[in-house]
Amino acid sequence: MRFPRRGGVTHISPKFDKIIQGIGETSHILKRCAKYKYFMSSTISDTAKHFIIADIQREIDLARITEKTKKSKQKSPLPQGGGNFLAALGLLAYTEFAGKTKFNYKRNGRNHASKNFNGFFDLLGVEYKKLRKQHNVYDILRSGLVHEYFSKKPCQIAMLKPNNYKWPGIVVNDHGVFVFCVEQYFEDFKNALNEQFS
Repeated sequence: MRFPRRGGVTHISPKFDKIIQGIGETSHILKRCAKYKYFMSSTISDTAKHFIIADIQREIDLARITEKTKKSKQKSPLPQGGGNFLAALGLLAYTEFAGKTKFNYKRNGRNHASKNFNGFFDLLGVEYKKLRKQHNVYDILRSGLVHEYFSKKPCQIAMLKPNNYKWPGIVVNDHGVFVFCVEQYFEDFKNALNEQFS
């Protein structure tokens, strides 16, 4: 699709032009954003918690609907599955965000991302802390998925937990493969989020 050009800048719409003109008016934009709670204080706002939980829950629900339609052999009007990679990536990023909000660790005046991640990851439960002591989860999973699209060690990501699942959301199996169960990690993450930011 081609957009008409005006003065060397791609013209999208009159509304977009108005937004661009307002970029220099920082205080006006900050006031508008503050009105809608787009900026976080030292606690996670209810708005952020709502978005975090709703985004991941929607993917889990989509995966569950797909499973039901597979079993009933009906054709689903929705795309198959849920975004397992996207949900895992989001949960790992949200873990770092929650850690930064809770601890705000710094190194040389800058955010200490891995320490913030590790701090909140440990709050997910004893098994998570044990896993982190044995493996550099931040580097292998979080950095791998964020920066390289793949984990740095073999990994399988499942959206839904099987019946009677009794392990944490991330485990390493007997073959050294990381298994990330989005649904279980999400439950543990939600519990920690609600405990720390109620």
